[in-house]
Amino acid sequence: LHHALEKLLLYSDGDSTQLTPAIIGELITSTIATALDLAQALVEGNQEKALRLLAQLMNLNEPVLKIIRTLANRFRLWLCVRSLLETGVQDPHQIAQIADIRNPNQVYFLRQLLGNTTSNQLHQCVGTILQSEFEIKSGISKQQDVLNLLVLEICQTFADRSSNS
Repeated sequence: LHHALEKLLLYSDGDSTQLTPAIIGELITSTIATALDLAQALVEGNQEKALRLLAQLMNLNEPVLKIIRTLANRFRLWLCVRSLLETGVQDPHQIAQIADIRNPNQVYFLRQLLGNTTSNQLHQCVGTILQSEFEIKSGISKQQDVLNLLVLEICQTFADRSSNS
């Protein structure tokens, strides 16, 4: 919310009469769903879609660290659920409780999404995301380059799974 208000303030230069509903709609977009869509495209190994979604996020000036945070949180959740399934935990209520998922019915959809993924693949992706975060924060590489490489690496992790589906 703070980021959205800051955008509006900068655009209007303090003159709220310049802010029409159309302009506000153009400036303030709901990008968290798009970042979640990016995560889903990554776990599906859909490189083309993931790169397109990343480009949309960048065109919307979405903060890079917010994208990274969303990806890290999503992949950690998936890793937790997959690890529980691999250890034999099948009860959706138990999985939801351990993974801090509010609605146990979501576990069904997570199982479908995760399909044949392994906890090793997801663990590798979490490491890749955290390494990307480090590179961005330390200024080692350009943000766009780091994100593009992140997409390519994660999609490659799941490429075999998507081609076998």
